[in-house]
Amino acid sequence: MTNMTEEEKREYIWYAYRDTHELYKEGMEIEQLEEVLLLYEEEELYLHCAGIKEAIDDIKQSQIKIKKNY
Repeated sequence: MTNMTEEEKREYIWYAYRDTHELYKEGMEIEQLEEVLLLYEEEELYLHCAGIKEAIDDIKQSQIKIKKNY
């Protein structure tokens, strides 16, 4: 992924972020998403990792907010 524009980099991050949210909506647990993150890290796909990590963090934050409201 050399010589990528900033826009292309943001797209990779966005797609990974969006796909992670979709997997979660389809029933994948956070622990499983974290395993996916590890696989991407092993492959050194760091732009994807950034999107996946951001999505996992957002999902965890939303769970905390939901728990606080109950």
